[in-house]
Amino acid sequence: MTASSAILLAIVLAPLLGALLIVAVALRAPRAAQSISVISCLVSLAGALLAVEACENGGTLGYAYGGWIAPFGIAARVDGIGAVLVALIAGVATLTLIFAERSLQSELPRDRSGFYAMALLLVAALQGMATTADLFNLYVFLEISSLAAYALIGVGGGPASLASFRYLIIGTVGASFYLLGVAYIFALTGSLNGPDIALALGGLPDSTALLVGLAFLAVGLGLKMAVFPLHGWLPDAYSYAPSTASALIGGLMTKVSALALLRVLYVVFAPGKHELLPPVTDLLGFLGAIGIVVGSLMAVAQRDFKRMLAYSSIAHLGFIAVGISLGNASGISGAVFHMVAHGVAKATLFLIAGGVVYRLGALGVDGLAGLHRIMPISTFALVVAALSMIGIPPTAGFFSKWYLMLGCLEAGRGDLFAVIVGSTVLSAWYFLRLFETIFFTQPDDVRSREELPGSMLAPIAIGSAATILLGIANQYPLETLIAKAPVLSRLVEVASR
Repeated sequence: MTASSAILLAIVLAPLLGALLIVAVALRAPRAAQSISVISCLVSLAGALLAVEACENGGTLGYAYGGWIAPFGIAARVDGIGAVLVALIAGVATLTLIFAERSLQSELPRDRSGFYAMALLLVAALQGMATTADLFNLYVFLEISSLAAYALIGVGGGPASLASFRYLIIGTVGASFYLLGVAYIFALTGSLNGPDIALALGGLPDSTALLVGLAFLAVGLGLKMAVFPLHGWLPDAYSYAPSTASALIGGLMTKVSALALLRVLYVVFAPGKHELLPPVTDLLGFLGAIGIVVGSLMAVAQRDFKRMLAYSSIAHLGFIAVGISLGNASGISGAVFHMVAHGVAKATLFLIAGGVVYRLGALGVDGLAGLHRIMPISTFALVVAALSMIGIPPTAGFFSKWYLMLGCLEAGRGDLFAVIVGSTVLSAWYFLRLFETIFFTQPDDVRSREELPGSMLAPIAIGSAATILLGIANQYPLETLIAKAPVLSRLVEVASR
């Protein structure tokens, strides 16, 4: 076994084997579930960090499962962009599962072993999506992640069950669209391997079937990504799920679907059929811009903290869609870095929401009055994560938006530039209103300082610190990993023709 294969297998198999181990020991030692889940994610994180190191300056990792090479075998492949995402997945999952136990005690008092098993299954599937180079294998991991997400959302019962069922119906439609697209592409090329399909497409004439296949793939992944107007499942799913589940799903799941869409457009289709992309990318940019506006306006209207974060996510997924649609190096770099910036900040905010439920038992914005006196460290972390969501330097969110705006200017899209700036103003509006409640509104009852326990506070503090560190050290992920990824090198080459 080579070093590349060991790294890629560790990233995916560690959480998968951890989930199986939890199921095996749950009846005898249910308290071991959290420890197993954290250790599994740490092993996956170690593999992800090794992948990051290996993918510096244009490096890649590859592995053919079972030794069968493309187009017959299933291949795994990670470049600089993929390495950034697998590190995000493993890092956020580790922090979330360290935080989880006490939060789940307040939101999910019954046996929690099943929750940890499903969380690890979700992490394994997301890592599989981020590392696979096979379109059908991507579908398999996509469905595994969706099944795990349905369970994590619905486990809370009540309205969460209805939100989970709605997500199941919409998610099944999205998966069906994606699978139809895979069928079209396989019928035309005889392959399911992404790079191999790209080579085959270059020798095919343009046809309606190719465009239909691309459209099916884009719609299916767009629905999983929650691009407007395919976002209907998201607000209730994020709002009613246990906060730990909201952090995992809200911080990670839509980002990996966005990565899959980026690869379909620019790894599979762009090399040989770049002329087929404009109808899809133009529509993606238009819908992303509408999603930015609608999500921001809806977030302003919310008086529930988690629901405000949910609608804010719709807006930020619109940023990612816009960046992907631009098709230039700056836009795609901004989109990928925004996946990371938003993933870390949003997961941190959902963890803080779980801490508020644990300590105060309520999530209405008005119920956060005087929070800075009760939970000062958590409040500081909330402010840092919110500033990243707004896009204030030196947080990561500022630099991702900066690259997105550069991409808009390079593409001559002043309209999209204006939408990003306008949304930033709206983000400042609803977060500053939240700060006003936290810092300047007197609570109805006087409560003494009572910060969260260390196992909950440490992940929140690390998450908020990461938003600043990613901003200060943005050159490393942006220039050493993302900009040097082969897909961006090919885009620069195509643009220069």
